[in-house]
Amino acid sequence: MTLKIPASDKRIIVFGGLNYLSLGLGDLWILNIESYQWSAGNISNSNGLTLWSHTANLVDNYMIDAFGTVDEPSQRIYMLDVSQNDSYKWVTEFTPSTTNTTNSSN
Repeated sequence: MTLKIPASDKRIIVFGGLNYLSLGLGDLWILNIESYQWSAGNISNSNGLTLWSHTANLVDNYMIDAFGTVDEPSQRIYMLDVSQNDSYKWVTEFTPSTTNTTNSSN
């Protein structure tokens, strides 16, 4: 299961994991942290992916899920577009923002 928090809004996004029978899940759940209400996320182009023991990072509006286990250990990387609150979409490419950040030390 992965848990990601987009910085720009009030959602916690949870994807995948295992159920009590150790069967893989492809569920997407969203927690609104203002109302503490859970809702099932809708992946418009669901590919039947079940994934667990994976890692995830949020880059701009994309949750990048890497590695983990499908039917066996995987080296694949999956990207979920989380820019829309009511419909999510698996994508195969994206253009990262062009905002540059700099580090400074005092």
